[in-house]
Parts: sequence; structure tokens; C-alpha cells
Amino acid sequence: MNSRSSRFLVALAIVAMIFAAGCSTSTGGSQCALGGYQCEDNKAYTCSSDSGWNLIQDCSATLGTTCVIDANTGAAQCVPINSDNLVLRYLYVTNSGDNTVSVYGVDLLTGKFYYYIHTINTGLKPKSITIDPTGRFAYVANYNSYDVSAYTINKETGRLTEISGSPFKTSGINPSSIAIDRSSRFLYVLNEISVSDMGESPGSVTVYAIDAMTGALSEISGSPYKTDVFPRSIAIDPAGRFAYVANYGNKISAYTIDRSTGTLSEMLGSPFWTYNRPNSITVDPTGRFVYVACDWNFTAAYAIDALTGALTEIRGIPYNAGGCPMFVTVDHFGLFAYTANYSSNDVSAYTINYKTGELTEFGGDRPKTGIEPRAIAVDPTSRFVYIANEGSNNISAYTVDFANGALTEITGVNPSPYTVGAAPSSIALLP
Repeated sequence: MNSRSSRFLVALAIVAMIFAAGCSTSTGGSQCALGGYQCEDNKAYTCSSDSGWNLIQDCSATLGTTCVIDANTGAAQCVPINSDNLVLRYLYVTNSGDNTVSVYGVDLLTGKFYYYIHTINTGLKPKSITIDPTGRFAYVANYNSYDVSAYTINKETGRLTEISGSPFKTSGINPSSIAIDRSSRFLYVLNEISVSDMGESPGSVTVYAIDAMTGALSEISGSPYKTDVFPRSIAIDPAGRFAYVANYGNKISAYTIDRSTGTLSEMLGSPFWTYNRPNSITVDPTGRFVYVACDWNFTAAYAIDALTGALTEIRGIPYNAGGCPMFVTVDHFGLFAYTANYSSNDVSAYTINYKTGELTEFGGDRPKTGIEPRAIAVDPTSRFVYIANEGSNNISAYTVDFANGALTEITGVNPSPYTVGAAPSSIALLP
């Protein structure tokens, strides 16, 4: 039986169960709107009246199934975890406008959003999300509650469960960027304002040790560590030896990392000068280059000294970008770089010179995004790119041309963009 026929039979079964099920007014968890669907506690519900929810199926009662909401029809249903309907990649979006994280299943073959899984609360104004390399834990920096929400991840269903003790307080104000080392032992949270410098501009980095069993956080001795003025973004090199912070005051703070303790030591020459008003920083997967998205329509590039971590400008910088690039990232093979251009509502795509790190922007018109693109994520296969559009409350999805890195927005049945929560601010995909 093909997948189209399977989905049709599932839909018929759902209709039959809607008429057979009784109305429950005490479950479901959200406001009942006639004709609506939802998943709650791995159970599928539909709303057949303004007074309550109908239980369609209890997915937890059937081994190997999970409740999902079909991205095409909006219907809630139980789907076998190990079947043709399985979504093998999960995508997580922080919604800064409604203080939540939403989880979606994306089709590995097409990159399309296939199912909505569920939404879970965060702290106030979540700004940044990261997933540890083992795919067991997710962490969210909450800008207005000055803390970090921590979750375990069910790898089969994609669902999040908040960790005991979460949220964990930061030792600074307005945490806006978050990163984790490759060993999954330490979490680094960038605070735009240091508590000890309330009347000044410098920020700080709070460093936590991660409990390998539970994912709980404990701040390490010596934390927090000062940055330069107006820090905006933090990145860790793949080997976990160096940390870099983009400061809006045209500086990059650079640190060496003690890989046994997680402690930071500012390196000789730091802070390094960069171009006007950097918003975002990333390290390429080879650990040789740093890229910075700068507010004044530029992307900057630096070579990393393999011994010291010091930065040297790469020939040809700065490289042109769209209007107010807010985020920069590199694909997982180190072939292409992308910036989300906040004011021009488009994305810049560059090829990377593997030897020198120099960027060459793909010719032609820049692909359009939604309104005010805020963040980018590249899927682990580097075949798809996802962009969170803060102003239009959706995600734009693109296929990648491996020849030059060019992006083509996904079309056809169930096309991009995909509606998410209010003011999406960051994206992460399960490794």
C-alpha cells in the first residue's frame, strides 16, 4: 500500500472515531475551537463543540506510535514510529512572541514540514536554542527571564520534556545566544549585560557543566566571564578549544577553553576588531575560519591560528550581504555560508574557498524570505536550509544546489513557508 493510500485510510478511520468518541472537557490542554485538532500527552483530540474535546486515539496505548498533526490536513492522528510515515528529522523553533518552543517533523527526502509534534513553554522571550551533539538535550536562552530552559529529547518522537530544576538562572541579564561544546560537557550562555556592571555596557558568558545523565546544569567555578561591549552572539570551534563572541561595539572577544573544566581565558590580542555592528558569529566545521554578520550589510571573515586561536582578516573582506544581516551560518561540509538579511527580507549565499576561507556570493537575485528573517539552520545532510522569519511568523525552507550553494524555495504540495508560533527567533535540528 502506498503512503497516499495509507494516509487516506487513516483519515477515514479518524472520521469514524470522531463520531464514536465521547466528549472530554477536562483534557486537551488548550482552548477548544470547532473543527480544531491537537496532540496532548500522546493522545489525539478533535474539537466537535465549543464545550470540549473528543478523544480520537490514545497513542500511548499502542506500542510504537506517536501523536502528530499532519502538516497538510491539520488533523491529529497516531502514526507508527517505524513505518513509511515516520519523520526521521525533528526541527525545533523558539517563538519569542509567545514564550514557547514548537517541534515539527520534516521529511528527509523533500525537506518539507510533514507533521506538527507539540509546543512546550519556555521562559520569557526565548532567543536562542541549541541541541547537544548526542541529540539527548535541548537548551533555550530566555532573554527576559534571565534563565535557561532545559529539556530532554525523545529521539523517537521528537518530544521535549523539561528537566528537573529547569529553568536555570544565568549570572547575567538578557541571555541572547547559546552554544554547546562538541563533547556535550559544557554549555556557554551569552548575557548582553553583566550583573556586576549594571551601569556599563560589557556583557558576560555564563558557563555551565552539563550532567551527563540528566542534562541538568551547574555553573562552573570562575563563571561568568566578561566580554566587550554589547555582546550579541557566541560560537565554539568544533574541537572545543576556542570561544568567540561578536560584540556590537565592533569587537570580537576571543577565549581559549580548558576542555577539562570549561573555563575561559581571554587570549592574547583579544578583542579583535571587526566591521560595523556585528550581529552573529560562527565557526566553520573545519575549525579554520570565523564568519561574522555585520549590521551594515557586510559579512566579515577571519582565519583562525591553529595554535593560539587568534584571528587574522581574510583577503577581500568585507563581503557584501543584503540589508542588515542578522545571522550567519556555514553548512556541515564547510562548502557554503549563508546570512539572513533582516531588512531586505532575503538570504545571501556564498561559496567558501576551502584553502583560504574567502567568500564568493552566488550570482543572481538573492532568494526571498519571509518578513524580517532572524535565524538560519542547515539540516545535518546540508541538503536543506531553514530560515525563521520573525515578522511573518513562519519558516522558509529551501533546497541546496551542491554545485554552488544556491537556494531554491520548496514548492509543490505543502510548499514553503510554514506557519509557526509568534516571532520565531531561532531554529535547531536534531543531529
